[in-house]
Amino acid sequence: CETAEALYACVACHHAHLDGRRVNVEKSAGGGKATKKDKLKRHRERQDQKIEESVDRVIGEFVSQGRIEERVFDEGVRKLLQRRSGRVANMALEEFASLEGRESFDNPAA
Repeated sequence: CETAEALYACVACHHAHLDGRRVNVEKSAGGGKATKKDKLKRHRERQDQKIEESVDRVIGEFVSQGRIEERVFDEGVRKLLQRRSGRVANMALEEFASLEGRESFDNPAA
């Protein structure tokens, strides 16, 4: 990618679905085998951190708007949402927030 914006747009597609398959988009690393392995590990850690921050921000928006109660988001729900992109987490939470009768759902872990 030639710009930071283009790089972000590409990495934002990480775990997107294309033709029914989930794709991995990661920043690559150059260098020798050991150097490359270390760089990739750091890139993945940063990418995972960004995804976690993005999902946490989406969750925060739903809670602050009163659309979903904080108690719904136990550690398991957060980890499940963090396995996807912020965009996918947002879509899933939009659908959940729109369900009629969801107040009767019981999350025993919450």
